[in-house]
Amino acid sequence: MVTRPSAGWNEMNWDVRKIALIGCGYMGTQIIFQVTSHGYSVHVFDLDRQAYTKALKAIGEEFDRRLKLNLLGPEEKDIIFRRIHWCSSLEEAVKYADLVIETIREDLKAKRKFFGEIERHVSAETVLATGSSSLKASLIEDVLQHPERILNVHFYRLFRGCNMADVMAGSKTSTETVEKVKEWLLTVDCVPLLLKKEITGFLFNRIWRAIKKESVYQWAGGYADFEDIDRAWMIFTGMTLGPFGAMDLIGLDLVHDIEMIYFHESKDPSDAPPAALKQMIARGELGVKTGKGFYAYPNPAYLSPGWLKGKPI
Repeated sequence: MVTRPSAGWNEMNWDVRKIALIGCGYMGTQIIFQVTSHGYSVHVFDLDRQAYTKALKAIGEEFDRRLKLNLLGPEEKDIIFRRIHWCSSLEEAVKYADLVIETIREDLKAKRKFFGEIERHVSAETVLATGSSSLKASLIEDVLQHPERILNVHFYRLFRGCNMADVMAGSKTSTETVEKVKEWLLTVDCVPLLLKKEITGFLFNRIWRAIKKESVYQWAGGYADFEDIDRAWMIFTGMTLGPFGAMDLIGLDLVHDIEMIYFHESKDPSDAPPAALKQMIARGELGVKTGKGFYAYPNPAYLSPGWLKGKPI
């Protein structure tokens, strides 16, 4: 355990100077960009070295998109990239961190292992946030010596302008931890969505999960084509992406893992992902990251003129 002078957890004056990000996949990459574009430096660690290259490419593309919209100036690109520090070890990334955000795969065993290791290298004042899409912090807290400083902080699609994050305490999280994280989120232009008590899936993600589950049910059961389900959603809401397009973006393997979390909790067969989805995953059709999911990429059908109105492509 790293030690630093401290007045103790309850009296501490938490000042975020160093942020550590563990896992730079789809969500981690967006968090990196969000915090660095708001003045923070971030130390990043991922077991997959190729993830760094993919993250840099995605961050560069997002910067260019915002540059065209005059949301950022050209001089800011080098500044943002200089705030990103790639680390060769978990210890290097989290040592002396004031805030650690974890965004690895939805695997409870892996998350528990990571947090147990993380705590060996941080001070007792470091706030630990799991960015899990569905797993509760209370399922992790018993591996920690200081369970009062772990909580859920689940971000949404920051590259799409969904600047919000669920904030949910575990069974032992201190009120101060929650309040400090809520204050910090505002500094990176994210609206904190507070959960009053624990629930699998959190606030909006649980609502989205109900839409996702019903969409997959209709498709897998042969009740409707996935493109028509997407059209219905996009026309009704005015959004540029339907449930299946969104699942492709997230990754169908991750969608499957999240559904399994609900299934293991409820034991209800209706919560289990359908065989048709499992078959897609077995074929390597995971969505955007493999070039094929419900749609083919990089030019999915829903971007074609006339598609939304049901016209032939």
